[in-house]
Amino acid sequence: MEIEADARLIEYVGRLSHRWSEAVIVPRVNVKHGDWQPFPKKCHANVTKWTELNPHHRAIRGWMLMDLRIAGPLFGQAPRVELLAHSVIEDEKRNLFDITPAETPYGKPNEYPFLKHSGDDDEYGLLIDGYTISRIRIYGFTPERITYLPI
Repeated sequence: MEIEADARLIEYVGRLSHRWSEAVIVPRVNVKHGDWQPFPKKCHANVTKWTELNPHHRAIRGWMLMDLRIAGPLFGQAPRVELLAHSVIEDEKRNLFDITPAETPYGKPNEYPFLKHSGDDDEYGLLIDGYTISRIRIYGFTPERITYLPI
């Protein structure tokens, strides 16, 4: 069920939208540490665990950016941009990589641009936990409407 965004979330999305050009494709890598390996759809927990096991790496919180303003209508859906809450790793050389396995019926997973959260981990935690956000939807080109989907 989609929930309409409040003023605080609308303001946050406004700040993000000015930085969409900063989004980068983050390569997915298969990793394992002893008996532990990451789980699909558990990016935040995977990244937290990885950084505990590899303290020279750091968690980067942010959003996968899916621009469906053109493709959405081609499939009978509203034009929109979707931001999916996501976490990746930054190594000691400041390279980003994604350790969360992607489940896809098509073989190789799609690659989407990743946009770093610009605030601190506390602000990101409040967004994810406070709103229980899994994704944010920004409808239209202006945007006309912003909603979010809880976890």
